[in-house]
Amino acid sequence: MDFKNWDFVRVLKVIIGLAFIGSYLDNQEWGMIVIGLVILYQGIANIGCFACNTGQCSIEK
Repeated sequence: MDFKNWDFVRVLKVIIGLAFIGSYLDNQEWGMIVIGLVILYQGIANIGCFACNTGQCSIEK
C-alpha cells in the first residue's frame, strides 16, 4: 500500500473509524461499529460522503 497519497483528512478518517470500532468493543453497541466501519471504509478507499458520489451535493452559484 502506497502511503504517499494519504493526506491529513484521510488519516483522520481512519483514526476516527478505529475509535468508533474501539468504542463498540468496549460498550457492545451496534451503532458504533456500523458508523466506525463506514468511516473506516471512507478513509481506506479515499472516498467522501456517499451522496457526493451520486452528484447530489453540488453547490450552485
